[in-house]
Amino acid sequence: MTDNNNTPLTQPPESNLKPTACVLCSMNCALKVKVENNHIVDVNKNEASPISMGHICNKAFSIDHYVHHKQRLAAPMKRKADGSHETTDWNFALSDIADKLSDIRKKHGGDKIALAGLGGQANHSDVLYGLSLLKSFNSPWFFSAYAQEKTQHHMIERLMLSSPPHSMMHPDPWNSDVLIIIGTNPIHSHRGYKTAENLRQFKKEGKALYVIDPRVSETARKAGTHIAHKPGSDVFLLSAMVAMVIQNNWYQKNFVEKSVVESEEFFRYFRAVDIDEMCQQAEVDRATVEAMMKDYCQADKGSLFWDTGIEWIPHTTMVSWLLRTLVVLTDNYGRMGGNTLRPGFMADGHLLESKQPFVAPASGIVGIPALGPFEMFSPNLLVDEINAGNIKALIVSGANPLRSYADSKAMKAAFEKLELLVVLDTSYTETAMAADYVLATPGGYEKWEWSTFGRKFPKLTVHLRPPVVKSTGDVKMEAEIFNTLLGKTGGPSKAPGWFKALAKKGWENNWISAAMIVGSMIAAKGNPVQAFVRWINWAYDALGDSMPAKNVASLWVTCQLVAFTRFRQFENIPTKNPFKLGKLWFRQILDHPDGTIMATLPWDWHRHTAIGYKDKKIRLAPGLLMNGLQPALDAMKNQKNEFPFILMAGERSPWTANTIQRDGSWRKGRAGKCLLKINPETAAQLGLENDDIVELESAVGQVEIPVNLDKGMHKDCVSMPNGMGLLYPDENGELKPYGVGANDLTDHRYRDEYTGIPYHKTVPCKLTKKAVTEAC
Repeated sequence: MTDNNNTPLTQPPESNLKPTACVLCSMNCALKVKVENNHIVDVNKNEASPISMGHICNKAFSIDHYVHHKQRLAAPMKRKADGSHETTDWNFALSDIADKLSDIRKKHGGDKIALAGLGGQANHSDVLYGLSLLKSFNSPWFFSAYAQEKTQHHMIERLMLSSPPHSMMHPDPWNSDVLIIIGTNPIHSHRGYKTAENLRQFKKEGKALYVIDPRVSETARKAGTHIAHKPGSDVFLLSAMVAMVIQNNWYQKNFVEKSVVESEEFFRYFRAVDIDEMCQQAEVDRATVEAMMKDYCQADKGSLFWDTGIEWIPHTTMVSWLLRTLVVLTDNYGRMGGNTLRPGFMADGHLLESKQPFVAPASGIVGIPALGPFEMFSPNLLVDEINAGNIKALIVSGANPLRSYADSKAMKAAFEKLELLVVLDTSYTETAMAADYVLATPGGYEKWEWSTFGRKFPKLTVHLRPPVVKSTGDVKMEAEIFNTLLGKTGGPSKAPGWFKALAKKGWENNWISAAMIVGSMIAAKGNPVQAFVRWINWAYDALGDSMPAKNVASLWVTCQLVAFTRFRQFENIPTKNPFKLGKLWFRQILDHPDGTIMATLPWDWHRHTAIGYKDKKIRLAPGLLMNGLQPALDAMKNQKNEFPFILMAGERSPWTANTIQRDGSWRKGRAGKCLLKINPETAAQLGLENDDIVELESAVGQVEIPVNLDKGMHKDCVSMPNGMGLLYPDENGELKPYGVGANDLTDHRYRDEYTGIPYHKTVPCKLTKKAVTEAC
């Protein structure tokens, strides 16, 4: 245990609570759990954690449902001719998979092998092993759920700041004087720690809170001013907001002149923007928006708080850029109470980045380095690339594309064209049901696992947690599977003899990290990507046995690489000697099972280090974006659709989570049911009352779902929850869907032009009342 200053604490001898973390969202709150008969029977907040500091939400109390349910995998399985699966043995499965991968590489090239998933929430130990296997094939194809939400932010920040991929801009909301929340409902989604408590304190201090949301959300009800814009019109609204700043000269001229590469075209364009027209297109009152912008611009500290509500909408890349121009124009970048980059505990990986970004052939979408140096692609591209023959084999680790990615029907049809589909998972998911091989892995509470999502500037944090329950069945960790496949396909899975001899002294050997880095570069003939493959697998092979578990070797490697590439950036670290620092950091992580603060960055890191351009100036208006704005606005103005309503697909709530929570019995009451929210006036026009069944139809599918009348909904909008539609055995063992899967209705082609990110929050749809009134 630790206090907030990383000081070791003594665990009370009578306590049998074990430290762990919640895996049901990206907050990964630290927990203390009680275990009896291999079940997590009691879940408590962990006030000793310096990361989440005692925060917990209701979802965490259900984590035993993730560990124990009817679809846990107990052994590797192979698909039979009739499509069902039968148990097989590990050696046969891994050898056959390796042979098929080698054959595909020989016939089509290694770049026809793809990887999806990796790093489920708080379970990040498989990431580097999976990527090392992928890069041994020289393949660019890494698909991630993160890339169907966030890569536009990394793209924009790379263009504007040339910032490192491990960081991304976030708000510092509770230190601000004026807070604008747009595209998120953090009271329900738990975006951040203790959000409801912090909002109450924020208002108590008399600070200004604005919420921009098409509906009257739980957070909007707390706002001093709520601006209910037309769903999906954010590009118009943000254009109006930027134009107000420029036309009223509310921007910080001294900062812009000193720290920004000004664009005459940018200022000329926004001085000419018709603000009234933009507000009309967004269906907002100009005076209200202008009062908000004046307040934000004139505040000493102003913060913009956003999430998926501005990420899953038309022209999300443009919206992401316009938000950042507001942060920059008002000098709220890199300041307490403004918007800061949130760096992760990851190496500076410029050496590993592609010199020439890879462009997906079928879609024309460019890969975007995000979180690390390797390119990510939106899962929305998978269907097109498989159908075009650009992907022949897909390995899925810790993900469920046939429920979590857009357009489930088209995705399943594309998967049937693959020569090989392999799934690594704890559960028999919908994707596992379609796989050639299903490889059973232990769950996130049954092995050593870690999470490194950045939490809050200026602190870098890591949480490595020990297992709290025992895995059952014939399972293997992902690290072992990837390492074995690497070896069986001819890759460097085994460390050379000289390295093993050096490693006999264990990971605390003062020379081992330098030897690994230099020796790998020599063995890879100077190719840094192939050296990376060796870093990960040599450490696993030669050092893993000296660690709590072999898969923890990837975290040891991360400590060494962060120390070597970033040691000059940090404050309050025990030494500036990178050879010693990596070792000390790894020991610090092992000694703090509640999580630990690895280092602190100075505030001027934003201006002196994070801006990668030599002149240390921000590019306000990269040409790619400046040239694309007016076409985006024109496209929105001219948009015509046969569907009269907009579906907000995948709403977060206190009783929904990601699809690893398969047993729906954890949900409580009406709030946990699969209901379609609809405005009462709209419902009346359709003759609908609570619990009536409607047929909900989009361009790619139709479902039946009961309705829930909600006065907060926009009249043109309906909303359905996330994490639903999973097939789960009923009391007779028959697979039945729990609710409706949102991705039965989303179209993989309905996506951002720059990143391929789906427009889940603005799916065109229509509604038809059904005569039957059964609950779904």
